[in-house]
Amino acid sequence: MIRLEPMDEATYVAWREFTVADYAREKVEAGNWPAEGAMARSEAEFAALLPDGRRTAGHELRSMINEDGERVGYAWFVPEDRPIGRVAFIYDIAVDPPHRRKGYARQALAEIEAFAREQGLVGVSLHVFGDNAGARRLYLEAGYIETNVVMLKRVTR
Repeated sequence: MIRLEPMDEATYVAWREFTVADYAREKVEAGNWPAEGAMARSEAEFAALLPDGRRTAGHELRSMINEDGERVGYAWFVPEDRPIGRVAFIYDIAVDPPHRRKGYARQALAEIEAFAREQGLVGVSLHVFGDNAGARRLYLEAGYIETNVVMLKRVTR
């Protein structure tokens, strides 16, 4: 069983550095952004969303801690108003590679769902890149439904 604990500053700094770069890479690979300027664009989005870093009001930046007290992943979520009502929107959820396939992501989703219920939110929402088949499968198995699918066919390179 895992628990979600607030990130400490050192964990936040390392998480942010990795996640900004990873998000830029994913946006480029998905065809959403050109490679040129992707890092700067990702950095700007993170700066806008987390102007006060891990102390940004309303943002839950958590470390996944397993039963042995080991940090095995991360989750970033925030209550947000969406067209269907107020939801916990998951901006990032990831299990570190050596700890994958042990049920930690599913457990973290359950913890975020409990948070949403406790806060009186209508649900939990997230975005997943289309080529992330493993994550999409996990979310579908956990009861999430796809609400939008955007597709791209490249005709030039």
